[in-house]
Amino acid sequence: MMQKILLIIGLVVLFLIIGYWAYYSMPEPEPRSGSAPTGAATNYATTSLITLSNTASRDLFATSTGCTARIITTSSTPVRIKMGDHAEWTLSNSRGIFQPASTTQTYDSGLYGCGLWTAVATGPDGEGATQPSPSALVTEFRGFQ
Repeated sequence: MMQKILLIIGLVVLFLIIGYWAYYSMPEPEPRSGSAPTGAATNYATTSLITLSNTASRDLFATSTGCTARIITTSSTPVRIKMGDHAEWTLSNSRGIFQPASTTQTYDSGLYGCGLWTAVATGPDGEGATQPSPSALVTEFRGFQ
């Protein structure tokens, strides 16, 4: 009888030790590149009106830390957006993330990152933009630091 009680106590202590070790040995997950946790407050950081070109890409956002969201509002010309500094490819009328004309789109940094973003104006069918001065209004929000 005493041996069974000691065995049960030993097993309980063993499970407690294993549970404690498993809980505290797990690494904490690394935060995403600036992504805001759900429901977290953010601050307005910058807004700029960028004049775009249909022949060369223009910088929309520089690389930043702590950005939570980026918002792009296009004029009457659609744009192609390149998110990140990928030297192996360049923007064109058929490459890049397409954002239609006269739209506002929010890009969460947890999905799209906080790196360098560039854009080029494009036509509705992938041809060069025809508007004389296509533009984009860009806004960045950052989390409390």
